[in-house]
Amino acid sequence: MSAKRKTRKRQAKAAQRTTKPDGQASARARQLASVVLEVLAGLRSPQEASEAVGLSTQRYYTLEARAIEGLVAALEPRPRGGGRRKSPDKERAELEARCEQLEQELRRAQALVRVARRSIKVPAAPSKKDREKARKTAKAKGKRGPRRPTVRARKLASKLRPSGPDGGDAGAEAGSDDGDAARREAS
Repeated sequence: MSAKRKTRKRQAKAAQRTTKPDGQASARARQLASVVLEVLAGLRSPQEASEAVGLSTQRYYTLEARAIEGLVAALEPRPRGGGRRKSPDKERAELEARCEQLEQELRRAQALVRVARRSIKVPAAPSKKDREKARKTAKAKGKRGPRRPTVRARKLASKLRPSGPDGGDAGAEAGSDDGDAARREAS
């Protein structure tokens, strides 16, 4: 959820707490709003306004800033549509339930793969950790190590690229093959 939306929700909740059920503000809030509007209209100075409502000038400026923030927040465009928005707690609970369901499906699919491999006697592919271990062991023995798998699609694409002076992409073919060879030699 975006920070703006969270701020708007927080401000809306604050407005609900401070207003009466029928939508009318308390007498004190209306008095403060009236004084702030008078200062903004130029009818009073901030010092006169703070004295009129019995506040320090610094507290008046704080309330004025809050009033302007509230005014701006109230004028933010509201989301269209009549659908009710879910509460963050309810949405989180739904997402956690969905995550648990997907994890369960994953475990089930992994179990099916293991059973299928056992039934046709196909060993599992070595993990990345096992491949790295084999490569290090081979290097320690002075051998070249297991061959890295190459992407067949890359080889096919390099064969299909136009070559020669009219093709314009002859250097790319040679570069990709040389790059593969250089990577194999470096490892």
